[in-house]
Amino acid sequence: MALPQIKSGIGRPMDFRYPSNVFAVGITAASGIGFGSAVAFAGWSPWRALAATLGVFIAWAIGRELDPGRTVTGGLAALAAILIAVLGAPALLAVFATLIVVRSVVGSVGLELQPLDLVVIGIVGWASGGDLWLWPIGLWMLGFLLLAPEAGRYRYFAVAILAIPFVAAWYASDVSPLTLDLASVVGAAVALVAGIVSLAVVDCDESSDLRPSPITHLRVRLGRVAAATVVAAAFLGLGRDALWFVGPVAAAIGAIVVTSVTVPVWRRFSRSRTPSEPTTD
Repeated sequence: MALPQIKSGIGRPMDFRYPSNVFAVGITAASGIGFGSAVAFAGWSPWRALAATLGVFIAWAIGRELDPGRTVTGGLAALAAILIAVLGAPALLAVFATLIVVRSVVGSVGLELQPLDLVVIGIVGWASGGDLWLWPIGLWMLGFLLLAPEAGRYRYFAVAILAIPFVAAWYASDVSPLTLDLASVVGAAVALVAGIVSLAVVDCDESSDLRPSPITHLRVRLGRVAAATVVAAAFLGLGRDALWFVGPVAAAIGAIVVTSVTVPVWRRFSRSRTPSEPTTD
């Protein structure tokens, strides 16, 4: 069973015929119960529990976007997001905006932008204008709108819809300078190295949801670079607190690094253990 699909160039349906989607809902519900218990027994605020729960789902979704050929990556990302959320709640609006940007850059939907999508793009603009470390989110979205063919006839209108809330958030917020202490620089460097490592292996033979055109390896790699730059910028802006502020994004990048290394090794190991058929004369 698939949930009804609203016509959208950046929204994706949840089709429960796929086990990975069932897993995503199940682990989100289970984490919600766990985080809800923390409200009662560990003094968490309800908002922290809600943000942590939704962050688990967003981590899964970003993992699926950035590694469309391997469902295990989304699962690992969700598990990692649960562990990171114990340290602190994610900045929910920022990680949601990152999911929208990653999905757009990868091109996993494949449909031109629709009028309703402009509202979401406005949210991305507002979410990315409030501080310097958030700016890569808006810049990547701007790049998509200017360069991607599926931006369609609303391309330049969407640019304005992105820019106006971005500037409004910039003026409405007290923009903090970037932090360049040891923790922030090391964290940003680790995020960038993880992003580079994630580019090595792309397992993608999928097509976009609403068009038969394939999701290209180039756009998947660009999506991974986008996610890694958001995490790196967060470390430069927030220091070590970035680990949980953008925890779902960091969890997805980490999961891709793990699966990019382990899955090819496991495949080679499995083939080496499979007995070959005897030759016949």
